[in-house]
Amino acid sequence: MIRYYVISQLKERFPSVAFSFDDPPKPVALLQSPCLALGELQIHDDGDEATVYFVNATHGHFGCYDETLDAERREKQIAEDVVEFLDSLFKDRVVIWRALGGIAGGWRILQPDEDAPEPSAFRKQFLWSRELI
Repeated sequence: MIRYYVISQLKERFPSVAFSFDDPPKPVALLQSPCLALGELQIHDDGDEATVYFVNATHGHFGCYDETLDAERREKQIAEDVVEFLDSLFKDRVVIWRALGGIAGGWRILQPDEDAPEPSAFRKQFLWSRELI
């Protein structure tokens, strides 16, 4: 189960982060963002992929479709990808956005030499720690 590997890696990589854990179909890991406008981070085990939600903004899917890997190795790879994403997120290196009106959203990881973008008139933008206003 992806859940097992996600929880194990979260505890190992972020031991001081106060995640809450549960079993599917509930989110397997929950964490409130310090940016209240962004809302809660939820990680779901969807069987063949993990979905990461920012409940007030957007969500994204993490999967591994390398058929040369067995199921266990694919699940481990998915968990590793989620944890790597969270590492960037917690360092404020991920810009999360939601279009005004809430009809679309997404995120992108900033390049090493890239600063957070300027505020936008067309969408709300967030880092893990704050809204970009």
